[in-house]
Amino acid sequence: MAVDKALAVRDLSKRYGDVTALRNVSFEVERGEQILVFGHIGSGKSTLFKCIVGLARCVGEISVYGVREVKRIKKLVGYSPQETVLEPGWRVASVVRYFAELKDVEVDVEKFLGGLGLADKARARVDELSGGMRRLLTVALAFLGDPPVMLFDEPLNDLDIEARRAFLETLSELRREDKTVLVASHDYSPFLARVDRVLVLNRGEIKDIVPPNNFLKYV
Repeated sequence: MAVDKALAVRDLSKRYGDVTALRNVSFEVERGEQILVFGHIGSGKSTLFKCIVGLARCVGEISVYGVREVKRIKKLVGYSPQETVLEPGWRVASVVRYFAELKDVEVDVEKFLGGLGLADKARARVDELSGGMRRLLTVALAFLGDPPVMLFDEPLNDLDIEARRAFLETLSELRREDKTVLVASHDYSPFLARVDRVLVLNRGEIKDIVPPNNFLKYV
């Protein structure tokens, strides 16, 4: 698989028992591209991202800048899952330290949380945060280690208007930094004017990969 591609996926399939979540999915993403992965609930968006970062065992090939080993891919990819799967009893600062250790990176916790507007929540438990704050923390953890490829699964869930606007501006900053971004969402409207291409998933299969101006026929 091409080493110059930020992400290359070939013949990726995943089954959960009798249910086929992904079937023969293949695509490539160039460095610096921003891709919207669009599909309705159950289309396979989350499963695709979990396969890329090694959280789901799949059949097929995945490479990030030519790297195929899951442990190395995890260091190259920042991932924000749809579910805010954070231990409810953990302190917020402990969560940041834990994920930094997983990625083997150093982090100034106070500065990190300050940038999110959560500095005063460092000692708070995760279950004391609002849904929007938990989402914001989950999204921010993907940036630890400054990875070149970013995956965001339904990143606008639970965010208020101001936080949504801030995230969309972050996409613009990531483009200026030449980061590769994939955003999975069933709501295309906030992203369509910002992405380079739209990957349309339907029942685990790629229906098409199109520029934004040719996408609306699939809605």
